[in-house]
Amino acid sequence: MLNKRVFFALVSMLLVCYPLTGVFALPTDKDAPIKIKADSVSFNQKTGISHYRGNVRLTQGSIQVRADQITVEQNESEVTQVRCIGEPVSFQQQPESDTPEMVAHAKKIIYRVPEERLWLSGDAKLWDGTTQFSSQQIEYDLVRSVILASKGRSAGGAQVEMTIAPRKQETDNQNQ
Repeated sequence: MLNKRVFFALVSMLLVCYPLTGVFALPTDKDAPIKIKADSVSFNQKTGISHYRGNVRLTQGSIQVRADQITVEQNESEVTQVRCIGEPVSFQQQPESDTPEMVAHAKKIIYRVPEERLWLSGDAKLWDGTTQFSSQQIEYDLVRSVILASKGRSAGGAQVEMTIAPRKQETDNQNQ
C-alpha cells in the first residue's frame, strides 16, 4: 500500500494537472487526459508550483508540447500560468479535423490562463496553416484570435516577418 505522503503527493499532482484541460485546448481536446513525461518532477504543495525538467513532453488530445522545462503555477486549485522553456519549445495542435495544424516554436512560451493569452519569445514562429509569423516576440489572444508580433526590445532585432500562403484552387470546380 502507498505511503500516505506519497499518495497525497500523487493526488496533488493530478489536481494540479487536471485544470490544464483548458490550457491551449479547444473543445475537441479538453476532455482528453493530460500526459506529462519528464526526466524529473518537483511539486511544492504549499505554493502550488510544479516543475518538470529534462526532455519534457506534454500531450492532451491533439496538443503536443516539447520543452526542456515546463513550470505550472496554480492558485487555489486553478492553473494560472504555464511556462515552457527550451531550445526551442515546440507546440502543435490540430484545432479541428478540417483545419490545418497550428505549430509554434520559441525559446519561451508562456500561457496566462485567466487572460487566455499565449506569449512566445526568442526566435518565435507561429504557423496557422495559412500564415506564418516570425519575430522575437509574438502575443496570441486566443479569445479574440488576434496576433501581435514585434521585434522585441533589442535595438538590432530583426523586423517581424509575415508570410501568407496562397489559397488553394478548388480543382474539382475547374475540372467541370
